[in-house]
Amino acid sequence: MTGLITAVNPFLEEEARGYQALMDILPGRIRDTVSDLEGVSEISLLLGRPLVVSYGGWGNVVEYADILVEEDEIAYVVSSLSGIKEDGRAGLDGTAHRISVIYSRTREIIGLTIRIARFLQVAPKELEELVLTSRGSVLIVGAPESGKTTLLRNIVALLSREIGPHLSVIDTSNEIGGLGRVPHPALGTARWHQVPDPKEQAQIIRRVIANHAPLVLVLDEVGYNDDVEEVESAARRGIQVISSVHGGDLLDVLENPRYGPLLGSPDLRARRRLARPAFAAAVEVRGKGKLFLVPDLPQAVDRLLEGLPPEGIKLGKWSPGEEAYPRLPPAGKREEDLLEGAALLAQAYRQRDPLLGKAASELGLERREFLDLMVSVLAGERPPILWDLLRAYQKWREA
Repeated sequence: MTGLITAVNPFLEEEARGYQALMDILPGRIRDTVSDLEGVSEISLLLGRPLVVSYGGWGNVVEYADILVEEDEIAYVVSSLSGIKEDGRAGLDGTAHRISVIYSRTREIIGLTIRIARFLQVAPKELEELVLTSRGSVLIVGAPESGKTTLLRNIVALLSREIGPHLSVIDTSNEIGGLGRVPHPALGTARWHQVPDPKEQAQIIRRVIANHAPLVLVLDEVGYNDDVEEVESAARRGIQVISSVHGGDLLDVLENPRYGPLLGSPDLRARRRLARPAFAAAVEVRGKGKLFLVPDLPQAVDRLLEGLPPEGIKLGKWSPGEEAYPRLPPAGKREEDLLEGAALLAQAYRQRDPLLGKAASELGLERREFLDLMVSVLAGERPPILWDLLRAYQKWREA
């Protein structure tokens, strides 16, 4: 396993300053409780409920039962904000912290969710090389709270030092540069484009490319407002695109139709892709400081379509022997399963097992398609859809 190499993070001082700026707008007893805590990712204030502090991920939540949030404490924080957007979000100038409000049915503010922006304490050398040397487009994949925006923020800091204003950051959720008018210092001289309304994102992407001619385009949380087509177009114009999407891993992204154009328009039924993926590589963020780097995304997509785990490099906090894709069988094991499965399907076909017909119907196979498939199986061939038919048939047998 390749590890992360320790690096001096030039923005740690700014991170400390930003954290103190947040502490300054919290009411006394809440500030006293959280100010000295390390690794806090979120603070939750809900009227009449206990103060809750999250450290990210499942089970990393601490509830302070003796501190029930009061109305004037919520009002104290709100009064310190420069304004709340229509989407219920606010921020602090010069920081990337995000404060989201919770409304009652009468539009009163009864709660606040405070997301704390962080920088990585270490630098993934392999990722730096991928971004700076290869100059290919990179897809960042991660579930909510996994740390993908933190990673994206570090990439922005890295690129801003290298190309300055030739980097354009389209800040979809304003978690890279923040929600204030002044961006986080990590953006340096990069061009920072806020998104007033998520519905305008596709239009903003087009405008940024036409007016500012960026060498690198960074986006957060793509895939919601007809922006996938614009991102694909940018990547195919020779612009290096660094973008994040939601998903636990690449398999989740592959099975999400909205991301199809980014991965080469995969046909899950035929088990093949129709085009070259718009991105050259991918980084899966599996948790804080835990990455799976996929240097060859086209090959990875092909392997996933074949039911095989993609090849990649583990970076960071992986347990000894931990598999990156435990839900997919290793290549050798899959071949053995296919051989046994092909024999099972051939036997079922000869015996006219009605469950085989149900499995074929479940996959949407027409009669001619099914017959052609079985002819190829009997001839010893292993068409891509064989794996799907086998799994569907086994499911019916076990029902």
